[in-house]
Amino acid sequence: MCAIVGLWRKHSRIVESDIEVMRDTMRHRGPDGAGLYLDRQSNVALGHRRLAIIDLSEAGKQPMLNTNEDIALVLNGEIYNYRTLRQQAETWGYRFKSTTDTEVIIALYERYGVECLQYLRGMFAFALWDSKRHQLLLARDRIGIKPLYVYQDSETIAFASEVRAFQALTFFDKTIDVSALFDFFSYQYIPAPKSIFRNVQKLMAGHYVIINTKTEEKITKCYWNLPKDNHSVALTSCQVVDKVDEILRESVALHLISDVPVGAFLSSGIDSSIVVAIAAKKESDLATFTVNFNEKNHRNEGVYAKQLADTFGVRHQIITMQRMDFEEFTEKFADIYDEPFGDTSGIPTYLMCQAAARSVKVALSGDGGDEVFGGYVANYIPMLNSTKRTFASGIAHQLIQTMPVKFGSSILYRQLSLQQKMIESTMLLRRGQKRLIFNQDALQASNLDPTKYDDAWKFHAFQKKRGHDYVRERMEMDMLSWLPEKMLTKVDRASMAHSLEVRIPLIDHLLVDFMFRLPSNYQWHPEKGGKWVEREVLERYVSASLINRPKQGFSIPLNEWTKQLGMRWVEQVRESQIVRNGIFSWRGIKMADTRSSLVQWMIVNVAIWSNRYSWSF
Repeated sequence: MCAIVGLWRKHSRIVESDIEVMRDTMRHRGPDGAGLYLDRQSNVALGHRRLAIIDLSEAGKQPMLNTNEDIALVLNGEIYNYRTLRQQAETWGYRFKSTTDTEVIIALYERYGVECLQYLRGMFAFALWDSKRHQLLLARDRIGIKPLYVYQDSETIAFASEVRAFQALTFFDKTIDVSALFDFFSYQYIPAPKSIFRNVQKLMAGHYVIINTKTEEKITKCYWNLPKDNHSVALTSCQVVDKVDEILRESVALHLISDVPVGAFLSSGIDSSIVVAIAAKKESDLATFTVNFNEKNHRNEGVYAKQLADTFGVRHQIITMQRMDFEEFTEKFADIYDEPFGDTSGIPTYLMCQAAARSVKVALSGDGGDEVFGGYVANYIPMLNSTKRTFASGIAHQLIQTMPVKFGSSILYRQLSLQQKMIESTMLLRRGQKRLIFNQDALQASNLDPTKYDDAWKFHAFQKKRGHDYVRERMEMDMLSWLPEKMLTKVDRASMAHSLEVRIPLIDHLLVDFMFRLPSNYQWHPEKGGKWVEREVLERYVSASLINRPKQGFSIPLNEWTKQLGMRWVEQVRESQIVRNGIFSWRGIKMADTRSSLVQWMIVNVAIWSNRYSWSF
């Protein structure tokens, strides 16, 4: 796990300090070393900060070159099947200089070109410079575990693991994308490919981009997507459970490969439990970590997690989060997450990573289990009771989008068609509720007309793909948007802030492919509910009595804590740069419907971000 940066300029000469200053803004992602590569002839530079996990020797330094030194690579992430791939490459006669997974990518690229991506099993964002072809290849893993941002103007293409790296460049255009900020209040994150800055885009999960520095051609392609045929696996239920057990055991074993200590996050839920249950059988001295909340009325994980830890025989630590932590880390949130980000569970995740990093350098997480096995389906299964589009659905849909308040729209919601309900259930605010937060002159200057703007543009791409399999359609939305852009972003930033590598066995792409080739009743069953396949696998490792509890999300007692902060937040917003510079309207915010604690917190989040970062409008 590391930080990668790079730069190509068409005419202006790159100097080493350009790439060094970008690279070293992300020292937290790679405190174990730094490297730089500069091709002066092509005016291409790569930079790397290293978090040493595999092959701790100097041979593992990056940027890494091939034998002929005409290929240079920087990698952020891990290739879990690198040992098998290495053995294959050695049969071709490839001679390795290190024992890293990084060098395996170079070997595969030399043989297969961009098709090397099909062979990689892991989490990664990498950049490969091929000087013979004058070609820069940027690629991101299938599920989007590792981030990659790309900046482009008329003279420059730059890339980095985090947006903050671009701020270090004197020529960086810091104009923000107001539409991205408008989207933030609907999605709780800025949806890809957008970022907070107009000239910066996120490389989408499962995509790559090739830039030819000679022809200046830039091609972006998708190399992986969820399977289209969800009836292509003909197995009995028992065989499905056996296969999932097999894939999970292999996945966890691969995720445990490390030259440094490995631990795991453990809640009282199924997802982390199954990861720890399998890992504990392979790792004799596994350390596990749980976050608790110091609130009487908030359900905590600690007691149940301790029972599971005792059953698994692992060393367990409980971290207790208090209101004062919430106040402190709300201030830090913009520094950690780099652009406005609305998941408050990022705060306890940060604390858990902080505690874990004191004793391990790698931690396994149970993230992704809900998206893969159908854990969220129970939340929207009532929608399936309505299968007909009512006469009033179009009018109701328009009113929901334009109403200045979100509360009281339940009657309208019942009139919506099923697909409209699927969209509305994912959106925090619609344009009618958001428009008051923004200064109307700012929206107009950005060519954003709230009366015509499609708030749900990100989700519309997932509709009408699978006939009437609405469960699978909604799961695709969760898998391809909510998971990479909210859940995985949360984990990446919180962990890397402490130089901790977090690995996620439940979204190994072989498991994802398998589950999404099955009929959707393997993710949601009318009688067995959601996650029943995963539950049956877990019952092979632990008593059902320890895991058969109501599902609980990983959330903080936000309502209680925000009430205690009172007027301090009002002052923060009113005096913030986002208000002073005319993007937010203080008068409009006072009139807007902000009864939701989450909406209040997101407004403060943006206000703090606007004071921390340099930007223009």
